[in-house]
Parts: sequence; C-alpha cells; structure tokens
Amino acid sequence: MNKHTHSFFYLLILGLSGSAFGQTNIDSVILEIQSAKVDSTKIKLLHEVGLYYKTQDLKKAAAYLDEAIELAEKINWDRGLSHAHLTRGEIFNETGRHDEATENYNQALKIATKLDNKRLIAQILNNIGTVHAQKTEDVQAMEFFSRSLQIAEEINDKSLIALGFLNLGIISFKQNDFKKSYDYKFKALKLYEEEKEWSKVAETLNGIGLNYQSEGNIPEAEKYLYKALRLYEKEQNKTGVAILYSQIAILYEPDYQKIIDFQLKSKVIWDEINPTHFNAMVNLGNLGYTYLNLYLAGPKTNHPNNVNLQYAELYIKEAIQLAKDTKNKEFESHFIGTLAEVQEQQGDFKNAYYNFREFHDSNDSLYSQEIKNKISNIQSEREIALRDQQISLAKLRLKSFWLYGIIAGIILILVFMYFLNRYRLNQLRLKSDIAKKEADKIQETLLFQNKITESELKAIRSQMNPHFIFNVLNNIESFILDNEPKTASRLIQKFAMLNRLILENSTRSMVKIAREWKALQLYTELEAIRFNNQFSYHFEVDETIDMEKLMIPPMLAQPLVENAIHHGLRHATTSEKQLHVKLIQDEIYIKLIVIDNGIGLQQAKKHTEPSDYKEQSIGLESIKERLEILNRNFDAVKSSLEVKEKDVREGKGTISQIWFPKISAESSRSTLQ
Repeated sequence: MNKHTHSFFYLLILGLSGSAFGQTNIDSVILEIQSAKVDSTKIKLLHEVGLYYKTQDLKKAAAYLDEAIELAEKINWDRGLSHAHLTRGEIFNETGRHDEATENYNQALKIATKLDNKRLIAQILNNIGTVHAQKTEDVQAMEFFSRSLQIAEEINDKSLIALGFLNLGIISFKQNDFKKSYDYKFKALKLYEEEKEWSKVAETLNGIGLNYQSEGNIPEAEKYLYKALRLYEKEQNKTGVAILYSQIAILYEPDYQKIIDFQLKSKVIWDEINPTHFNAMVNLGNLGYTYLNLYLAGPKTNHPNNVNLQYAELYIKEAIQLAKDTKNKEFESHFIGTLAEVQEQQGDFKNAYYNFREFHDSNDSLYSQEIKNKISNIQSEREIALRDQQISLAKLRLKSFWLYGIIAGIILILVFMYFLNRYRLNQLRLKSDIAKKEADKIQETLLFQNKITESELKAIRSQMNPHFIFNVLNNIESFILDNEPKTASRLIQKFAMLNRLILENSTRSMVKIAREWKALQLYTELEAIRFNNQFSYHFEVDETIDMEKLMIPPMLAQPLVENAIHHGLRHATTSEKQLHVKLIQDEIYIKLIVIDNGIGLQQAKKHTEPSDYKEQSIGLESIKERLEILNRNFDAVKSSLEVKEKDVREGKGTISQIWFPKISAESSRSTLQ
C-alpha cells in the first residue's frame, strides 16, 4: 500500500491591530461599561475591550464589538463605527471567515474614506492585504500592503510603517525571497522597538525566527522564537503563545517526545481561547503526526494497540472533524491520508484502504476539476485569438484584392491605349513614357507598402516567438499542477491580452503610445515569469507625455527588451538583475530607453551561438528598416536608433535608445492617407 507523504505545517501571524490594556485595567473598563451612557465614550470602551479579548477569547471579543457597532449605528458616530467594523473584520479573519472579514473591512474603508482619516485608511488597507495573503493571493496582498505603507510614510506613522514592512517581509518569505524578507522584517523590528510596541516586537521576532527555521539555521531560529515567546507571555497574548509553542516544537525534530510536550501546551491554550481556530486544527494534525512518528521510531516490539497509535488516531480524527466543519478540503484530505497510515500500523487494513482511497480520490477529483476549468479557459481564449486572427487575415485579403485589381486595371488601360493609338507612334511613345513613369511610381509605392508589411510581420514574429509561447504555456501548466488556479488564470489573461494587442496593433501603421506601452509591459512581465523572476523590471513614463494622443509605430521597441533579457540579463552573474524601460520627451522627440545591467554587447557575442546572434542582429536591422520607412513619411524630424555599452563608471550593461518624432493622431492620419 502506498504511503502518504507528511510534513509539519508552519504557522504564520500576519500583522493586525492590537490593544494596550492589561488584565487589571480591563476589569475596571468592563465595570465602567456597565454604568456608561450610550455615547461615543461607551463605544470606545467596548471597542478597547474587544481589542483586548481578540488575543484571549474570540467569542467575548466578537460580542463586545457587535455591541459597539450597534451603538455606533444608533448614534450615527462614523469614526467609532469604522474602527469597530475594522476590528470585527479581524475577528472574522482569525476564524477563517474571509468573506465576512472583507465585508467589514470594506464598510470600515468606505467610512474612513468619507472622513479622510488617512491613518485609518492605511490600517484597513493593510488588513485587506492580510485577507488576500491568507488566501495565497500574494500579488493582491502585496498591492494592498504597498498602498498602506505609502500612506503610512506620507503621514509618518512609525507603527503603521513597521506594520507594512512586517507584512511585506512575510509575503517575500512566502515567495522564498529571504533576502528581502530579512530586510523588511529587521526594519519593522527596529521601528517597533523604538515605539515600544512589545506585542508587535514579538510578532516580528517570530517572523525572523521562521526565516531562519526554513533555512535550516536552527540555533538562530531558536534564539528569535524564544525571545518572541517570552514577550508574548509577558504581554499575556495567548494566541501568540499558542502559535509559538507549535512553532518551537518543530525545532526539536526528531525528539518526538519534546515536540509532543510543546504541542500539548499549545492545545491547552487553543482549547481555552478558540478550539475551532485554523491554527488549532493544524496543531492537532501535527500532534497526531508526531505520535505516529514516535510509534514508528520505537522498538520493533511495538504493538498495534500501542498508546502512541491510539493518541495519533484520536488527534488526527479531531483535526479531520475541524477541517470538515470549516469546509477545508485540502487539510481534510491530508489528515485522512495520515489517519490511513495510523490504521495501517494498527492492522486495520480495511479502514486504512478506504481512507487511502478517499485521500487519493479527493486529490484526483480536485486535480481533475482544475484541469477541466483550465482547459475550458484555454479553449475560450484560443477561440478568441483565432477569431481575431481570421479578421486580420480577411482584412489582408481585401487589401490584396484591391491591389491586384488596380494593377490589372493599369495593365488593361495601357494595352487599350497601345492598340488605339498604334498609328500615332510619336504620341504613343510620349504617352508610353508617361504611363511608364506612372507605373514605376505605383510599383515603388507597392514595394514601399510591401516593405512596411514585411517589417511589421517580422515584428510580430519576434513578439510571438515559439519559444516564448511554449515557455509561457509551460508556466501556466506548472501553476495548474501546483494547484494555483488563480495564478494560472491571471497568467492566461495577461497572455491573451498580449496576443490581442499584438494582433490589433499589427493592422495599423501607427498606434497610440498607451497601447504599445501596455503591450511592452505585458511582454516583459511574461518574460519575467518565463525565467522564474530572475530579473526585476521597472517602467517609467514622463508624466507630461500624452500617451492617448501621440502615436508611434507598433511593435518597434520589443526587440530591444528581448535582447536585453536574452543576451544581457540571462548570462549576468549579478544577484540583482534589473531592466529599466523609460519614455521621456523634449520639444521635438519622444525618446524610448531600454537599460539593463547585463553582461554588455561584447560579452554577449561570446555567450551567444552564431545563429542566435544573427537573430539578434536581424531584430536590430528590422528596427532600423522601419525607422527608415518612418523617416520617409515624416521627414521633418528624423527617427534614429542607438545601442551602446554602458560607460565604465555606470557599470556593466547595455543602453538602447530610439528617438521618435512627436506625431499626433491627426497628423498621422493625414500623412499616411
């Protein structure tokens, strides 16, 4: 029978707000609430008590906050209502009820925006980011955390700045970017220590310890986790203490008895404050798993009725029930697989078999449904792409039909004139010369148009490189197999949007800068994903440029970005590979600049196969060719291209620049007609 693969689950605390009350003060506040009038003072007291119990007893906290919301609505006190909704959302979030949490946060944000309370807005944005982070929607989480941090820095609120750093550090940790994670978390730690917010100091120490633990640096992890534990105990933060016990336990693997001691301490606290909490469920599953390992590590004389197996079965079944109650299919499936292994060791092969079947069927079902959804999305996007391609081909056929018609008409006219005026040789020669000049002019025009079309097709082919498409689709497949359908869906949307922009732009000689800029950003983003984010990129636009009014040739800058990535950054050994794309203007020109800190032009020739380097040269020649075409249509101001190595003082890398004349939509139409 195939065995299920196990591992301990790590517990994370994402930054939320807290209370400064101690137990002595909270008792006097509760007495004061009982005799207080229904006004803003009573609402403040209810809110503070709710904040205190948020780390002690979630049911009590919810009751006080619900009363605060009811009274704030009754007396129409917006500020108190916003704060109460914010903290009530945190209670929902603590219990895994993300939809209710988001609803309360949105209500709080609406009121805070109306009041123009920037500190409160920043705090709410941070908490909305926390919801996304717990749902593994890291991109959205990072966006909300960054918006919160920006406002916090504007108002110079050190506590909120630290909170923003801490949460950005947690997101970086989840993305395995430990360097950035350490940087953010140590910045947060310094600010929290300056502000003497000891619960937040403990939370940050816990996050730093988790970094070291994940990297296998157990001594450093132990130092930071125990510091956090002592602070949580001093602050009487039971939630933090329970999580730290579970976290510290894993440090002592394979000393399973010591691990069990810590996990049982955690369980006692969870049973007291919130036995249905998400982290309580994880701790139960880890506890059952440890008892199973303790049995397996014992002497060969172990009996199926061994007490360790009985405890393993007990705690794993409790964890399964909690997973079912909270409708968490992933953990339910994992714990059922663990239970099957326990039953196998007990000799209960019938139930072990059924539970193994249920575990595998559940995984297969989830995988199958995800694949179906993915195939459906891919088919839908493919049909849209094919339809757009058919429309483009139809337009090209129509243009060709008219072109051949004009040529045939000219030929017929020439033949008719020849036979009609044959006896007038002198006149025929004169008219023949005129007709020849006209034909030469038409032919030159046709060759020019053909050159434009061929140049645009080269640009399309460079953007729709088969390797690029293949790798993007492989990345989509990878996200599907890793059970990340939302990430895969966003990647499909970006890929489809890039294809649409390329196909639409390819039918025009000039497009708005905004459209080309968007296509360039999408291409760069997909290339970054394709190469596992080995480089960072930044797009910068001069705010004075009217991107909806000014026009440029489509698909002209993409080869420069492609060359920077493939021939510069890919072979670079620096730890921070960067791509910078800028768009600036002066009185005459629009200037597009692509800067990388790669290996430079000369080194690129050494790392590139001859055939590949030829393709690079063709890309640059294609740009020059299209700029020559542009200069023939707009000869007042000349376009140009420059590709050069960085100066020694600037470091390694390449700078590519294209100068375009300022062309408005009106002048573009009149010139190209």
